Amino acid sequence: MQFISVLAISGLFLLSGCFHTKPVSSDNLNNILEQSTETDAHPVGQPMAPVVPPISAYDIDGAHVSSQDILSGQRSLVIFYRGGWCPYCNNYIQQVKRRYDDFKLYGIKVLFISVDAPDSSQTTVNKHDLPFEVLSDPELNWHRFFNVTKSLSDNEVRQLKYFGMNVEQSSGQKHHVIAHPGIFAIDADMTIRYAYADEDYKVRPSPDQLLNIAKELNWLSSTPPPATKDMMPTQDTNPPKEANTLPKKKAYTKIDQLGRDDGLGLDIGEHIPDLHVMNHLGQHQNTEQLFKDQKTLLVFYRGGWCPYCNQHIYDVTKAYQQFQEHGVQVVFVSVDHPTSAAKTKASYEIPFPVLSDSSLALVTFFNVLNPLDDAYLEKLKSFNIDIEGASGKTHHTLPHPALFAIDEDMKIQFSHVNTDHTQRVSIEQMHSVLAQLGWLK
Repeated sequence: MQFISVLAISGLFLLSGCFHTKPVSSDNLNNILEQSTETDAHPVGQPMAPVVPPISAYDIDGAHVSSQDILSGQRSLVIFYRGGWCPYCNNYIQQVKRRYDDFKLYGIKVLFISVDAPDSSQTTVNKHDLPFEVLSDPELNWHRFFNVTKSLSDNEVRQLKYFGMNVEQSSGQKHHVIAHPGIFAIDADMTIRYAYADEDYKVRPSPDQLLNIAKELNWLSSTPPPATKDMMPTQDTNPPKEANTLPKKKAYTKIDQLGRDDGLGLDIGEHIPDLHVMNHLGQHQNTEQLFKDQKTLLVFYRGGWCPYCNQHIYDVTKAYQQFQEHGVQVVFVSVDHPTSAAKTKASYEIPFPVLSDSSLALVTFFNVLNPLDDAYLEKLKSFNIDIEGASGKTHHTLPHPALFAIDEDMKIQFSHVNTDHTQRVSIEQMHSVLAQLGWLK
């Protein structure tokens, strides 16, 4: 049985816009042997025909592994992505994971590799409960050979640090290098048969397109081969992540620490009046439609452009079934325009309501208003974050991150607001809130 390995090699990215991975257009896919270039003087990616030499990387335990061990005798798709912390990359990892059975049925062995240090790669494995192997290339051996490196300027490094993303800490190196997204098809004799690279970090070929690439290269038979034991992942390769919690640095540690900063939020027992918002489709909804006769966890987030918010949305999405089992609905709301809310909902396949409160009706009543000064607006603009474009309004106001528990009578039973935009309530703590209220079945 020949295997087709899918390897993804990552670096780091700069934040802007909503976190939605765009597939490669069908027009570009029609010419699958045409690679993207960064400039005429410096093309991105290796051309076809070179043979991959012996180059090393690390597994998640820090042991050296060789390209010959990984690629020789196997048909491989080598996929470069930008880092385990990158929302675009995490979205893409999930897409590939959802199609893993299809790759496996066709004998496609899936591997991921990044510039992250082995311990960071281990975090990625646990975070996504990945059924395939993840490798690390912090010394850039693979990145340099495949010619997908991009050096960050000092200003870009500072911008990443502003969002809590430390390039040196992630890779364990001081080279300040990120990767352009790229895919290379490598035959069993380690010859490059297909090359794609793009400086647009939002663009990735979809899993369907990856299978089409393999088909164009005559790597797929007309019917899938039967699954065999050696195609199955080992039981203990990727241990599941416990509790679906955010990293400790982004969450409080005790439920009694979940309070209200600076007198924000609402008192227990306050009743929610008749207020109007819009859903992600632009349809008007009132609070009675949303909350009457429902136990609800209402989460205020800053916007679909915020990495801390998107990480929290991702974690709640993964754990949503647990809340459903206890008869509790989850609702997220921001000041984003319905079109921006729709992008956020689609990016993470969110199963719960994502509301638009650009008129500030809920944000004002729940007392979580965070008006932005001109200096902060300019800082966000320097990161290509357009608050007015996201909300469609000029009020320059965001909600503070907040969590409210609302009972069936539309009364507040729990209120938490934090003025630190990097802090979020973990899934474990949300369960503790439900237990404290007696809402767990």
